Amino acid sequence: MNNNLKLKLMWGACLLLVAIIVIAIVREPTTGAPPGEWGPLTPGSPAANSPNLIPNGGFEGARMALWTHRQNVLVLPSRLPDGTMDTELPEGVIDPKGGRTGGAFRLGDQRAKRAEVVASWTKPITHCDWFFDGYARAAVKRGTGWVGIEFVFEDDKGQRIASYLSWSGLNGGRPEAQPGRLLREMAPADGGWGRVPIRTGHDLQQNGLEMPRKPAFLVVKLCLSLEDAHADAWFEDLDLRDMRMGR
Repeated sequence: MNNNLKLKLMWGACLLLVAIIVIAIVREPTTGAPPGEWGPLTPGSPAANSPNLIPNGGFEGARMALWTHRQNVLVLPSRLPDGTMDTELPEGVIDPKGGRTGGAFRLGDQRAKRAEVVASWTKPITHCDWFFDGYARAAVKRGTGWVGIEFVFEDDKGQRIASYLSWSGLNGGRPEAQPGRLLREMAPADGGWGRVPIRTGHDLQQNGLEMPRKPAFLVVKLCLSLEDAHADAWFEDLDLRDMRMGR
């Protein structure tokens, strides 16, 4: 092989290598971002283009579709001297002006010696790769407790596999640690709101949430816990998105 042919082959190989590198840099990925790495919800990002799976997550409508309410009273109610009961846990409603920019879900005028009030929404799932977000705030008239948003991964029998509770304390109250539950205090937000501080399933596992087996359901819970307390709580801008959509 003469020197001119060798030189041409070398230049050809170099040009091919450069072309491959340029294509790899500029072309749009077809498999999407790695788990938990979508970044901020900016226009055009995969996370922003993926729909919010919670119906009326901003609570702008008049009804809460597919939500279940539960009151777990841990100390039996008793009658106060004025004839009223010391435990009153009315069902939550949408407060059209209670949110950050509009409506919010309100657990209003909640009174109990010791109780927990929960509104929950359930979705069947096949994986653990999700984006979470949400806001909560509370006003306590007396007593202690906490307000929180919890994401619970359940098996096909409805048993908890693992959960993540983002919470804010009321007058020093705090949730009890439980096996398989990752606890994180809410991040402060404007207007006295707290915001979910960790927002993807990948981030949760990086922060210590163990997933010993594959889940069948994801349950979103809006929680208010009371210890000899009288309080109100609001929840707003709930956001649940499938991180695998579009990959």
